[in-house]
Amino acid sequence: MSGHACGPAAERLLFTPAPNPVADPVWSAMRAAADLPSGGRELDALLRRLHDALAEVTGAPRHLVLTQTGTATAAIESAVRATTRPGETVAVVSNGQFGDRIVRVVTALGRELRAVHVPWGVPTETALDAVGRASRGAALVAAVHHETSTGVRNDARAVSAAVRDADPRALVLLDAVSSAGELEVELDAWGVDIAVCGSSKGLGSLPGASFCLAGSRALDRVVADGGSYATSWARLVEAATAATADVFLTPSIPVLAGVEAHLTAVVRRGHARHLAQRAQAHAVLHEAAALPPLFPGDAPPGPVAVYDALDARHLQARLAGTGLHVGRGQGPHKARAVRLSWFGHAAPCADELRRRLRAVATAGAPS
Repeated sequence: MSGHACGPAAERLLFTPAPNPVADPVWSAMRAAADLPSGGRELDALLRRLHDALAEVTGAPRHLVLTQTGTATAAIESAVRATTRPGETVAVVSNGQFGDRIVRVVTALGRELRAVHVPWGVPTETALDAVGRASRGAALVAAVHHETSTGVRNDARAVSAAVRDADPRALVLLDAVSSAGELEVELDAWGVDIAVCGSSKGLGSLPGASFCLAGSRALDRVVADGGSYATSWARLVEAATAATADVFLTPSIPVLAGVEAHLTAVVRRGHARHLAQRAQAHAVLHEAAALPPLFPGDAPPGPVAVYDALDARHLQARLAGTGLHVGRGQGPHKARAVRLSWFGHAAPCADELRRRLRAVATAGAPS
């Protein structure tokens, strides 16, 4: 049986940050799109529905959606490359593994890095003064909304405001990879110029595609080709704004069809109702496992819970053969932490989640 089922009959249930469970209607949409030709009216219609729904769930009706084949990290790299030049300053606000990954991207591209390192597990809004200082004179400031390595939800609105107050010319880039579709995201209201998300997690499909939502200020900064052919924003913009919308280079059409099916269902159901259901699932994740949190705090629960398992390898060994899959910790916490997540599904199947999470707690308890 495939891993997307939620119920006692499921042989495999994924509580990993990636890959994530995929709902039956999404699988059906992906199968139906397997032979959809690229560059035609059918793909144009699919992309327009996808872009409209993605803009709605991220509060970005005025942003242009640039669709790429590849990971969200590749999309972040394309955004930095497209809107800054070698030698310009890019500030990065990091409090976990994925903020640190943006640091490495900026360094690899030859931009002048100005990093604000906040301790893992501590929200970035606790360092707004440092964010403001780092923003002065920066061409771009990048931050993570929901840090998947720690489960911390950062206050993107506050970080963006700190950037704008310090230097109104600086662009704000938000990693929304694990928040889009799972948490409230309001790009226009928050003053975010660029947001990046991937096709899996809260967008409900398999990995393989990524999206940059670009506001007008970011589009005005686009360097001709950014020193890249495959990830050139000039070419991505041309494809997105063509009379018949397309994707530059070969698109992963079934993956895109899965995102469109998931987001269209979210919009039809009502985005507020969807977020309320996701919040219920997040609460179950954080309450039912009965393991001590590695990063205790007062923030509302999000789609990833990080627990102190004392010995992550021991826990995974005891879960072997049960069909229950959990993620390992990252960075300095890899040996002792486990990460549990539940992305994508609107209905949380709370009773089954609680039953399986109690199994995690039992497996993680010292012998």
